[in-house]
Amino acid sequence: MARKSRKGIHKLPAAGPKVFNAGLYARISMNADGKSLSVLNQIEHMRKFLSQHEDIILTGIYADDGVSSFSKNRPVFTRMIKDMHAKKIDCIIVNEISRFSREYIEASEYLEITFPTLQVRFIIGLLFTLTKRNPLASIIQHMCVLVVVVLMIFLFLSIMNLCRI
Repeated sequence: MARKSRKGIHKLPAAGPKVFNAGLYARISMNADGKSLSVLNQIEHMRKFLSQHEDIILTGIYADDGVSSFSKNRPVFTRMIKDMHAKKIDCIIVNEISRFSREYIEASEYLEITFPTLQVRFIIGLLFTLTKRNPLASIIQHMCVLVVVVLMIFLFLSIMNLCRI
C-alpha cells in the first residue's frame, strides 16, 4: 500500500497549561492570638499567593465583611456562587476553609459534588503561606484544618451511606 503524502497537514499548536479565573472569598476572622484578621488582610494574603501562580488570574474579589458563615444571608457569597455557575470564575480561593463555610454538610457538598461537577478548583491559600515568626506552628495549624476537612467529608459520606441502608 502506498504511503500518503503529509503535505498540507498542519499540526495544531500544543495546548498551553490551563489558566484559571479566580475569585477570592474573604470574611472577617480571628487569628490564633484572638486578633481580628480584616478582610483586607485576607485579600492581601491571597493576592500574595496569586503572585506566585501564573496559571491563576484574579477575576473577582468577594467579601462578606461582618457576615457570619452560619448565616444563610451572605449576599456576596451568593453572587460568587452564581458567577461560578455562570462560568465567570472556575477557581475559588479562601484563606481558610472556615472562611468559606463552617457548615460541614454545605462545605462537603461543594467540595465533593458541586466543584468537581463544574470543574472548579478550590484553593485554601493560607496552607501555602507560612508566618515569619513561627513557620512550624503555621504548618501544624493548617494541617489540623486539613485533617478536620477530611474528617468532615468522611463523616458526611458515612451519614450518606447510613441513609441508604
